[in-house]
Amino acid sequence: SAALQVLAERAAATREDRCVFCAQAQTADVECEPDTSQLEVPPVQAAPSSMALVQRVIHEQERRVLEYRRFEEGFARFLQVAEAEGYISLVTDSTAAFAAISKRINAAAQELSDWALEQAKEPEAAVCKVVVSLIRRLQVHEREKLTVTAQLQIVRHGIAVDELQLEHTAAFSNGMDDAGSVDGHGTRRATAMERTMAFRREEAEDLRVKLGLLSEQISEVIDEMRCELAELLEHCET
Repeated sequence: SAALQVLAERAAATREDRCVFCAQAQTADVECEPDTSQLEVPPVQAAPSSMALVQRVIHEQERRVLEYRRFEEGFARFLQVAEAEGYISLVTDSTAAFAAISKRINAAAQELSDWALEQAKEPEAAVCKVVVSLIRRLQVHEREKLTVTAQLQIVRHGIAVDELQLEHTAAFSNGMDDAGSVDGHGTRRATAMERTMAFRREEAEDLRVKLGLLSEQISEVIDEMRCELAELLEHCET
């Protein structure tokens, strides 16, 4: 089928060709930004306050969650349909979106750090330093999450290739049996493919567990950040 041909060609490519997402995910300086016109941007003052900067980081993290959802939906479609040419475009767009979000979060962290230095005597300066530390932790976790996500997609893609090839092998062997021939080679090949699939599924489960742990760590950081935001709000009201 067309899907088998597309997936088989990708499986036969070099790791660099197959892992376009991995390669692009390592690119820190991406100038292009995705179309986020449908997302409402909360109003921010011309000279952002410390509280506005923290709110900006939380908002960008929400954008990141939406982008992961869009990327996963696109990858799921890639595995289900024969027309898989759009996957490279999806990877490129998603990589640019993640890089742009990360760049804006890093910029907010730098502004917060500068603000804390300039307003060192203000009570909220200490809170800003804590928030900057939290942002650094967030970015480390997100970089790892992006890498693990790419690894999981490669494994899931491999499983899809194995399933299609196993289906093709089984259909061919059944045809040989109907003709009165014994296809021992086909049986051995099918058994080897089943072992490979079992290994890939185990690897995929390990990666999903790792992703789950990373998601928990990211949620904890965001919760801490919201607590610090509440403290900044208290300082502003006093």
